[in-house]
Amino acid sequence: MFRNVCCEGFDNLINIIERLLINIRLWCLTSSRVWVIPIGLTFFAITSWLLFMFLPVKYALIGSVGIILTTLAIFKIPYTGIILFICFAFGLPDELEGVPFSAAILGITVLAWILRELNPREMVKSIQNRLILALWIIMIISSLFAYRKEFCLYTLFDFTQLFVLYLAMINLINSEKRFHHIVWAVIIIFALLSLRNAAFCAIHGLSRMGGAGGDDNHFGVALNMALPFSLYILFIERNGFKQLTAMLSFLLIIVGIILTISRGGFIGLCVVLFLFLLKAKKPALLVIYLFLFVLLALAAPLLIPKEYVERMETISGYQKDGAAMARIYCWYAGGKMMMERPITGVGIGNFKEIAHLYHPEIEGFVAHNTFIQIASECGFPGLIAFVAIIMVSMIKSFRLRKRLKTIHGGHRLIPFTHMIEVSLSAYVICGSFLSEVDFELFYILIALGVCLENIAEQMIKKGQSQEVV
Repeated sequence: MFRNVCCEGFDNLINIIERLLINIRLWCLTSSRVWVIPIGLTFFAITSWLLFMFLPVKYALIGSVGIILTTLAIFKIPYTGIILFICFAFGLPDELEGVPFSAAILGITVLAWILRELNPREMVKSIQNRLILALWIIMIISSLFAYRKEFCLYTLFDFTQLFVLYLAMINLINSEKRFHHIVWAVIIIFALLSLRNAAFCAIHGLSRMGGAGGDDNHFGVALNMALPFSLYILFIERNGFKQLTAMLSFLLIIVGIILTISRGGFIGLCVVLFLFLLKAKKPALLVIYLFLFVLLALAAPLLIPKEYVERMETISGYQKDGAAMARIYCWYAGGKMMMERPITGVGIGNFKEIAHLYHPEIEGFVAHNTFIQIASECGFPGLIAFVAIIMVSMIKSFRLRKRLKTIHGGHRLIPFTHMIEVSLSAYVICGSFLSEVDFELFYILIALGVCLENIAEQMIKKGQSQEVV
């Protein structure tokens, strides 16, 4: 009974959003387009002024030109905004960290989607939509009952941005071609970041390398999630150059994981490589995997620095490591928060600000565990919704793979189901040591799973229409 009421409530909310989008769309189609010119010029003038006020001249000039080219490209082909979002979210230079380029690109993308491609009656529907919407509502409720409401705003804005990104993705990425482009965007950006870090270490010596808008541990999670992208695209592409690029990207991303010198990243890498072998049921795949692993095993003693080995050895002796013990203290504090406020939590974004009240040695620390973080800040309802998003995505991927085996041409998409499952597994493993509730690549991955289902449905309808003819 309660489940039916909740589902009806979410469906009604989604219907309201759809009607709003219909009205916006109709207004845009029936109104005069003259307003676009003055509004566009005003937006460009204000944005350029802000760029020159807060950025060095070279970045401001590049930004001004980039605004024009980016806007034109996105309005011409709206889904390119998703590719640009990935590039800016993970590949923004350190000097520009904090500048909301990705948010601006997402805003332009959504506007272009509404004006160019939106058909509210054909919007993609999925149980993941309801779960992410439920998590967003839970976060809002937790913010209303938070210890300090002002700490909720930034995190809530970030998650709202991710929710909008998810909705735009599942509706814009509606073909195999577009799906491939998103996968390649993830592969290329993380391969290039890994190459940059490898070149820096080759010139300046070994040091812990970060990237992707975060520190080394955060970067390790991103690389582990991107690694399956570079491997499974090999079984889709027939172009030799693309296959070589994917292979080199696979090796570069592994090098990037090692250069983070992240223990969580190392554990994630071991799990991902194990899952590759576990899923290699065909002899041809097993041969390819074994070749890669033998190559890595032979190269490892020559390439892996001594400092890396020494740091990984501290995993077994965590009691003597201050950083490892700090994580345990954070988990203990998170458990106390859960027990104290099991329904609403302490408020999204509040853990870091009030952790010292629960343990004096962790002032300014996050939970260092994604699931403890969401449970302590949003209560058990938030934890249930978050875990449900992961579980439902996994289950639907398993089911989709079985369906694809019966669809004409469906074999082309089967490797992507493995990609999603291994990448989600990497997120779960690495997320057990880090707080990654608002991690962009996670929601991109969930959206890709929904896109894959939508593309499969299109293939089924196409097959049925051909049979009728």
